[in-house]
Amino acid sequence: MELPDDLEQKMLLRAQLLRITTERTAHITQAINTIQEYLAAEWSRIESEFGLTLKEVEESIKCDVVASGASFKANGWECRYRKGSITWDSKGLEGYAKLAPEVLEFRKEGKASAAFYELKSDQPGL
Repeated sequence: MELPDDLEQKMLLRAQLLRITTERTAHITQAINTIQEYLAAEWSRIESEFGLTLKEVEESIKCDVVASGASFKANGWECRYRKGSITWDSKGLEGYAKLAPEVLEFRKEGKASAAFYELKSDQPGL
């Protein structure tokens, strides 16, 4: 069956439009992938730089909290003071604890520390 010229032209136009649409989609996808890769690398660099600074600031805050002996809340975060734990040298104290009060010389006290906790918005101090 022979197609009329105008119908054949329309079919050619349709095929060209489909090819152009496919190419456009491929170019857009490629551009988006390139932009995503760039942004991922840039954010990674920024987060890496900021991460080092954040660690330094957090350590400084923790030292201040431990020195003060009290917890602190600000901007949706809490840095909690924790007393150092107390442990006993069980080998040194075995049997000796019942006989002599000098057992306290075997007492070991852990170092005080501080830790960060994100607060929920309904908690005071935000």
